Amino acid sequence: MIESAMRVPGNLKIKNQYKKYILREMAIHIGISKEIAFRRKKAAQYGSGFDKIMKKIAREKDMKQKREYVAYLKSSTCQ
Repeated sequence: MIESAMRVPGNLKIKNQYKKYILREMAIHIGISKEIAFRRKKAAQYGSGFDKIMKKIAREKDMKQKREYVAYLKSSTCQ
């Protein structure tokens, strides 16, 4: 897959201000509206509110950073 992606010409990866241009065009090709295919993207953790919830839980557990809470989760669930 990586080799295939590396063979895609750069002008199909980024065009005008749009990153992942070729994927957006493929979305239109399979029937997704242009409005949706070319909308501004937002990282899932911010769009879903997940990041905000993680910060809130960390504060409730007297942790200064979300990173501490993630480490706590990893240590308690991986044992």
